[in-house]
Amino acid sequence: MTVEAEVLREVKKAISESIRTSLTSYNSPMIKLVTSVVDNHGQELKAIMDEAMVATINAEDFKVMVREAFTHKIAKLMVEKMDGATEKRINELRSDPVMKAKMIMAIETIVKDVGKTAAE
Repeated sequence: MTVEAEVLREVKKAISESIRTSLTSYNSPMIKLVTSVVDNHGQELKAIMDEAMVATINAEDFKVMVREAFTHKIAKLMVEKMDGATEKRINELRSDPVMKAKMIMAIETIVKDVGKTAAE
């Protein structure tokens, strides 16, 4: 490659990078241009977005997804709340000596039953 061809290639590359930077930078003229176009067609765009929103809300699969997400969230919250209540109740039962003895006996029975089943 000749020196002239190399210089020409680098100049083209620099020009391309300059154009890309000027169009994508923070103060890009494209931002003002797009803002102007959106402002000029704001009512039309609003109508299109309104139609899209109505279609989305009325779509059966959207309704199913919202119901599932809502149900999942409620179930998660209920389990989290129940977990604290369960822990509290278990602690109360552990503090009762009679109940603690019954729990130990129940666990021993389960362990024995599992051992018998495994031996058979």
